[in-house]
Amino acid sequence: MAKRAKPKGKLARQSKKDVERVLRAGPIRRKPRPAALPGMEDLRDSVLDDVCVSLAEIRATKAELEQAEDGHLGTAMRRMRQLAIWSFLSHGIELARIQGEEKIRCRVTKVKAIAVTQVETEPVGETSATGDVVAMDAEQTG
Repeated sequence: MAKRAKPKGKLARQSKKDVERVLRAGPIRRKPRPAALPGMEDLRDSVLDDVCVSLAEIRATKAELEQAEDGHLGTAMRRMRQLAIWSFLSHGIELARIQGEEKIRCRVTKVKAIAVTQVETEPVGETSATGDVVAMDAEQTG
């Protein structure tokens, strides 16, 4: 029976200070696109090569954005636990804690509410028919 390769450990995440320093330095510089070696130009299709390079850049950007989103969702989960909130709707994004698990569900909605929350305890303030507490900005009510 063949031995399994040991799984590689996760890389350490950048600290917030390091991320801010990199962002202040300007746009992230990507590697230059590879040039075909002399005499090998016919073996590689330049259009497909350009498409692959562009897709690789898009995938890298997408991975960075997903990592940033995970950080924001973790912050939202901690804050929702502190405030004893089960769901929160704001700016077309609905955040909902999943019961029995330490997860949060994030989805885009068509409703562009300022803020709608569902609290674990007795709601205080204006309550809708579903039992959700509705909060609005002063600009919207005035």
